[in-house]
Amino acid sequence: QLWEGYEGLLASPQALLVDTATGSSINALSDSIAQASEISWRNNEGTGSGRDFDEARVARYAAFGAVDATAGHFWFIALDDWLPTSGPGAADSSWSMFAGTALKVLADLAIYTPVWCALFLLAMALMQGRMLGDAVAEMRRDFWELLRGKYGFSLPFVAFIYGAVPARFQVAGFSLLALVFTIILSLWASARPGTLASEEAPT
Repeated sequence: QLWEGYEGLLASPQALLVDTATGSSINALSDSIAQASEISWRNNEGTGSGRDFDEARVARYAAFGAVDATAGHFWFIALDDWLPTSGPGAADSSWSMFAGTALKVLADLAIYTPVWCALFLLAMALMQGRMLGDAVAEMRRDFWELLRGKYGFSLPFVAFIYGAVPARFQVAGFSLLALVFTIILSLWASARPGTLASEEAPT
C-alpha cells in the first residue's frame, strides 16, 4: 500500500514536491549515517573528543538534495521525452532501446554529472560561509577528483536506471543510489583540506 501510494503521488500534480522531498530526505539520511560512522571510528581510535554530530551539516546536505532532486525531476522528464525507453513512445527493437539508453548515459556523463559536481562543491562551500572567490577556488581544486570518483562509482548503476527504470521513478532510483554515494561523498568532503569540517577535525 505504501508503494501504491507513492506511485499515485508520482502520477499526480504533486510529483515534483514528492521528488524534492525524496532527494532531500535521502541526502539528510546519508550524511547522518556518514557522521555516525565518523564518530564511531574516532571513538574506536580513542580520538572521540572531537566534533559532535553536526546538525548544520545534515541541513546542508538536505538542502542540496532538494535542489538536486528538483533539477533531476525536470532532467529525467526532458531526457525521456527526447529518448523514450519506456512507455508509449518507446522504440520497439532491442537495438533502439540499447541505443536510447546509451545516449541517455552519455548525456548524463557529459552534461548532468559535471554540472552536478561543480554545483555540489560550490553550494557546500557557500553554505559553509565561504566567500564566492574562495568557493570557486575550492571547486576548481576538487572538481576533477570528485568527477572521476562519481564516474567510477556510479556508471553501471546509471546505465541500469536509465535502461530499466521508468522516468517517473528515476529521481527515486538515483536517490537510492545517492544513499550509498552520499555517505562516501560526505566522508570525502569532510576530510578535504580547506573545508570547515576538516578544519574542526581533531588532530
